[in-house]
Amino acid sequence: MKAASQRDLFNGVLETGVRTLVILNAFRSFDLDREELGLLDYFVVHTSQAGGPPDIHPTGPSSFSEYHVRRRRIDDGIQLLRRIRLIDVAAIPERGIVFRAGEDAPAFVDLLRAPYNRDLVTRSGWLRDQCNYNVAFLRGLRDRIERWSIEFQQREVPGASE
Repeated sequence: MKAASQRDLFNGVLETGVRTLVILNAFRSFDLDREELGLLDYFVVHTSQAGGPPDIHPTGPSSFSEYHVRRRRIDDGIQLLRRIRLIDVAAIPERGIVFRAGEDAPAFVDLLRAPYNRDLVTRSGWLRDQCNYNVAFLRGLRDRIERWSIEFQQREVPGASE
């Protein structure tokens, strides 16, 4: 399998949409914006990088770049989920556009029986629990991504770290 098609296996619109739905279902008491969904989508499969259970996806030198690849796919996945009415979208003046699991989301997620999907459910629950126990948890994930971005840029630009 070519590298690009292997990447699409887990980052295609359908797969990203399923991850988004599982995350929104676990975070039913939260309104999540696009940035938060992007963070959670990355860390749901790389939970060890957030101090959690073992990663679902392998971690390698290019793992961080997955975060940026996924952001556009998340938008496409959200559109798919909206069309089939599995998520709700709301505009909140102080936050902007936020997403929530729709009424049928829990029943749909319960139908996901493949081991990979069950792992997503477990890790989404772990992430939700961390957010419940520590209000700064999401901010910590965001800070980690920003730090990695700076480190990545410094490695890419010759002489940037000198």
